[in-house]
Amino acid sequence: AVVSTQSGHYGRVFMYGCENKEPSLRLQERVFPNMMSRNTSKFKYSSCRFKVQKKKEGTGRIVMWQQMGILNSFTMEATFAGYNNVHFNSTDLEDMGYHFCDTLLDYCDPDPSKVEHVLANLTRIVKAQYAAKIGKSIEDLKDLPLEDLDISDLESSDGGSDSSVSDGPPKLPLLRKSKKKKVPTATLR
Repeated sequence: AVVSTQSGHYGRVFMYGCENKEPSLRLQERVFPNMMSRNTSKFKYSSCRFKVQKKKEGTGRIVMWQQMGILNSFTMEATFAGYNNVHFNSTDLEDMGYHFCDTLLDYCDPDPSKVEHVLANLTRIVKAQYAAKIGKSIEDLKDLPLEDLDISDLESSDGGSDSSVSDGPPKLPLLRKSKKKKVPTATLR
């Protein structure tokens, strides 16, 4: 499932997501925004932010992520002023809607090769960033599993959701069947 809310912001179109710290799902939340950036130049993946700030926990994206366990929960931000000193008009916004839906089709394609390709590319990028951060080469990290890397500091802290205080969505409790009270009904004669 993908949940997206829209909001106005300055500087192209990008998304806020929710960083997943579950080792088996690492970087999965970044696949859809990365695919979106490949489908249109108006969307800027490098401006996307995935850390969750405690003060943002009431936003729709974080509520859906934490309470409902929806991994792909985003807020898509569109600048008020457009990009490259050109203002967005309704056609540009409709175009973004088209590319959002096109990306959704790519993401949900029964053939997982597109998603796998993007995930492999994201893994290479993150390993390269991490290697640079600790002063090593990417070769030094090639056999290191992604789960073993502390990537939380790789994202700049000047975004809107900048300081992570969450370890991911909570494990959802098993839903219990509620006991229904029998309500007496009147019999019609």
